[in-house]
Amino acid sequence: MRRSTPGLTDDLHRFIGAYWDTDVREDGPSAAARVDTRNRGIEEELKRFLADVILRQAASPEAWSSLVNAQTDTPADVRRDATEFWMWLYDDAPTPGDGGATGTVQPPQV
Repeated sequence: MRRSTPGLTDDLHRFIGAYWDTDVREDGPSAAARVDTRNRGIEEELKRFLADVILRQAASPEAWSSLVNAQTDTPADVRRDATEFWMWLYDDAPTPGDGGATGTVQPPQV
C-alpha cells in the first residue's frame, strides 16, 4: 500500500492508522493528534500528504481504504474522507484549495 501512495512514510502510515482508522477515529481529541505530529516530527509531512490526497488524488481508493480501514470506492470518496480527516485534525481549518494556499496552511496550536 505504501508503495502505491507517494509520500507515505512508515511514520505517516502508523499515525494515520492510529488516528483515522474507522475503529478509532474521532475517539480522542484532535489536539492530542496534533501534539503527536509535533512529537514525531511529521507535522509538515502530514499536511503535505493530506493536501496531495485532497487536491491531487495522491491515494487510490484501494490504497486509502487499506490505510484507514474504510471502504472508499471512488476518488471522490477518498477526497471526502481525507477532507474530513483534515477538518477533524485541524479544527475545521480551511482545506487546501478551499481558502488557503496549499503550502501556507497553518494548523491550530495546542
